[in-house]
Amino acid sequence: MIYKEFSARQGTKPSKSGKNSGKNDYDVVAFDDAGFTVELFLDTETRLPVMAETIENDYMLGDVTLTAVYANWNQVGRLMVPGDVKLKLEGIVIYEETRSTISVSDIAQDSAFPLQNDKEYSNFDAQRGLLSSQWYRRMMAIGWPFDDYAWFTTIYPKQIADDVIFFPDIGDYNSLAVRRDDGIILIDPTIAQHRSEVLLEKLQEAWPDTPISKIIITHHHFDHMGGLRTLAASGPEIIHSVHAGEITENVLTRKHSVLPDRLSDVEATWSLTTVDETGMQLGEGGKAIQLIQLDNPKTEHAKDMLIIHMPWINALYVADFFSPNMVTDEFDIPMPLVWEAEELQAFLKDRELDIDLFIGGHGSTGDSDLLQLYIDRGNSQ
Repeated sequence: MIYKEFSARQGTKPSKSGKNSGKNDYDVVAFDDAGFTVELFLDTETRLPVMAETIENDYMLGDVTLTAVYANWNQVGRLMVPGDVKLKLEGIVIYEETRSTISVSDIAQDSAFPLQNDKEYSNFDAQRGLLSSQWYRRMMAIGWPFDDYAWFTTIYPKQIADDVIFFPDIGDYNSLAVRRDDGIILIDPTIAQHRSEVLLEKLQEAWPDTPISKIIITHHHFDHMGGLRTLAASGPEIIHSVHAGEITENVLTRKHSVLPDRLSDVEATWSLTTVDETGMQLGEGGKAIQLIQLDNPKTEHAKDMLIIHMPWINALYVADFFSPNMVTDEFDIPMPLVWEAEELQAFLKDRELDIDLFIGGHGSTGDSDLLQLYIDRGNSQ
């Protein structure tokens, strides 16, 4: 949603002249933080911060303005504390907090906050968190913390057929590759550039000296295309749904100077192809790949959702609407996931597609019986 809204509008901020739509004047104080500038906007009367602003990295949007907004200051003991705090990404509110009760505790002893001594300090990890803090905060907010670098970089290739390799990882952010005479067709460029770098290594191990000729984006959610730019640097054809609008081009053309990637250093030669409501076929004969627009009016998960059918192995790559084996038996399946699986099942029945193998953008692989079991289990919880 953030990326869709961002493509329609840009954020705003008070001008450095100190005026903000006729409201209070601000003094702007700039200081350096690990090589990046932070601007602090101070109310000229109270001398209290109104907001703080800096530039961070986002794996899809590149250089983004991150703004913390402070209001409703209260004195608590000897401290002044804001009662209302907002965090904005390019002008879009991504976090909001109202503090109804504020108290000051006694000074804590060092022993109350023991540090882990079993891990060595990693400057790489420290920089990764510092330069992209808002991205990691958002991942934690949806229950998928990505503080462990292994989640980005541990991939277990699984051969589906001679010309098809599945690339799941321990973070459940998957990709699929199909080999053709003119190169590799890659489905889902995954979550971030770090994983894309490892994916490139795995592709070269499997099919040496074979370039990526096409990239298929199943939909515009960041966990399925956050690593697009790294993979697009070699100049492939990029295929997406007509309903993606300008999002894909935005991702490919924005500035990435805070955390440069492969595309930052080359002249762009990628091309963009759109799939309309009728779908698209790649190739001819028995090994043609079918790109199908998945209508999902019930769940409205993503209007630009594409599913990919490979008839020669009767397999379907599907993101989000069915994630085989992702939710284990000891946990209830969240009902929105059940509704999405039901919508997928109904769509395939209407298209008279009886799939033997589902390959998930999350989770692993499974058959139609597993899909039915998943739905039945969810509805009987």
